[in-house]
Amino acid sequence: HSPMFHQIEGLVVDKGITMCHLKGVLEQFAHEIYGKESNRYFEYFSAPYPGREGYYMFRWGRVCFIVLDFGDDDDNIPPPSTRQFHNIEPYIAVEKKWLQAAVNDPVCRDAEYRIVLAHGVPAGDIREYMPGHVREVIDPVFGGSDPQVKIHLYLGGHIHLPFRSVPLKREFYSVEYAAEMFAGKTVPEAWGNYTFPILATGGPNRNTPENMQFTGFDVTVTPEKIIVSS
Repeated sequence: HSPMFHQIEGLVVDKGITMCHLKGVLEQFAHEIYGKESNRYFEYFSAPYPGREGYYMFRWGRVCFIVLDFGDDDDNIPPPSTRQFHNIEPYIAVEKKWLQAAVNDPVCRDAEYRIVLAHGVPAGDIREYMPGHVREVIDPVFGGSDPQVKIHLYLGGHIHLPFRSVPLKREFYSVEYAAEMFAGKTVPEAWGNYTFPILATGGPNRNTPENMQFTGFDVTVTPEKIIVSS
């Protein structure tokens, strides 16, 4: 949801906590972000490329992380919905052009591994609005059995179901509820258009078992393989 807002949440639980503690935390945060050390931020964290949109990429060790942004899951909806303001198509067109140039940058080109991070997924969502935007952006460079650029892993969310695609097949692993939800529906041909596995986080969803409602991935990269756990 980065085109709309950025949000940080925190929870403090202890005896004697008051609004004074909140004020102190916010004050310290402001000092750290805007204080005398703030100009050293990129000495600790690499500046994203290009760094001013909801999409960017960065290098961490042997991995290039490509962060993509596909807006919301519905088109323009009349008031009182905030989606009345949606006009995502120009944004998607610029992102598509950016990605085609970015994959040729040494940050991406020379990386041993390339991992995509995004909210929307090209497979796992049977609706068309957001997946259509995902495919519009990534298919020219990442799609097909012989893609222009090899991606090793795609990590997403949005569908609130644990999901893992089978590369180059219209098959997937998920929970029983997902199988029931997809029953009777034709799995889109596009789901089998990618050489890399697509993984989505599993929660929250009232129909998903509690032990599968994970909201994050732990990724370990070795010279031989990528290990993903939840």
